[in-house]
Amino acid sequence: MKTLFISLSLLASSIFSNAAHINTTISPSALTSFEASFTKAKEIAWQDMGTMYKVNFLLDGISATAFYQPDGKLIGFTKKLSTLSLPSSLKKALQKELKNKWITDLVVLTNEEGTSYFVNLEDADNKMVLKSVNNKKWAFYSKETKL
Repeated sequence: MKTLFISLSLLASSIFSNAAHINTTISPSALTSFEASFTKAKEIAWQDMGTMYKVNFLLDGISATAFYQPDGKLIGFTKKLSTLSLPSSLKKALQKELKNKWITDLVVLTNEEGTSYFVNLEDADNKMVLKSVNNKKWAFYSKETKL
């Protein structure tokens, strides 16, 4: 009986897992393009954003997001990073920016314009985002005051 219960549980989770990946509102071109580009993607979740599609997934255990046009063209791709993955010039420049701040998020954006890094920094009063410039230094991108 225990074996039957485990087998049925695995079968049900497999069916529901596969069903979650199928979304009839996503264009076949976007699905095909994604599957060709990210063959090792896991935990795939599509979202129709109106003029584009957003797909969140894990790639080699790392959280990633891709954006597609309905015709299947990749608009951009982001993935989370560790500071260890930054180019050395950006690591050094980031040390100067930290002071009394801490890193809450670090992502790399790849699109037709190239590769850019974005880092979210926080202190007790503010949240700010810095964007890489020529993979050598950081520039102010946005700031938000905490309430």
